[in-house]
Amino acid sequence: MSCHGPAAPRPAGATMTATVLLLGNPNVGKSTLFNALTGARQEVRNAPGTTVEVHEGQWVGPGVRLFDVPGTYSLLARSPDEQVAVDVLAGAGADAADVVVVLLDAAALPRSLYLLGQVAQAGRPVVAALTMCDVAAAAGATVDPGQLQKVLGVPVVATDPRRRDGLAALAAAVTAALRAPA
Repeated sequence: MSCHGPAAPRPAGATMTATVLLLGNPNVGKSTLFNALTGARQEVRNAPGTTVEVHEGQWVGPGVRLFDVPGTYSLLARSPDEQVAVDVLAGAGADAADVVVVLLDAAALPRSLYLLGQVAQAGRPVVAALTMCDVAAAAGATVDPGQLQKVLGVPVVATDPRRRDGLAALAAAVTAALRAPA
């Protein structure tokens, strides 16, 4: 599903049945995380509208199909690329996601939490991936993933996909969510 043509083909030999969706605000690191988890080389830029189609890859760790969609600030789409993200979450044109990984920008947490709240109300199992912790720290802010997890009631994993930090912990949280969805 895409604003600009069909989605990327499924990797050859993929037999996974579980699906995981990466969802978050624009420029929160979804494509960078997708590349780190799948080994893909999808273009990554800090520019609105960079990802305007759905990318699918194989995430070997938990053995799932992983989808990267355009960034959105809410589930009330205001542009065609945001509508793609909302449609994929709803399961339109593809399998419904078994788990949604919502990326939270530590440097702009309130904006990210709005989307997380909407996704949680949609009834899908959710894991939060906290990104941009280095950017937040440079601005003098720190976000404690453990405390955030207690407050939100969903697993929160700090990740830095550029350095490949937190990827194993994210895989473990997704695997746990797949085994015992809330």
